[in-house]
Amino acid sequence: LKAEREVIHSLPVGFSLDAERGVRDPRGMVGDALGVDMHVLTGDAAPMRNLELSINRSHLSVERMVATP
Repeated sequence: LKAEREVIHSLPVGFSLDAERGVRDPRGMVGDALGVDMHVLTGDAAPMRNLELSINRSHLSVERMVATP
């Protein structure tokens, strides 16, 4: 990830356990290697920082940013 980018949202879309793909929920399973495929949404850091500063100037605070459709 480049320094001028920030992660807005990340979502796991699939798991693998010991190179076996297609695991929907690895909780409770035992293995040596756990892998995850992620969908990661990033944005330019400067506009995100400007948006947060604008919100802060309105005497509000930003807890986190998330993506919506």
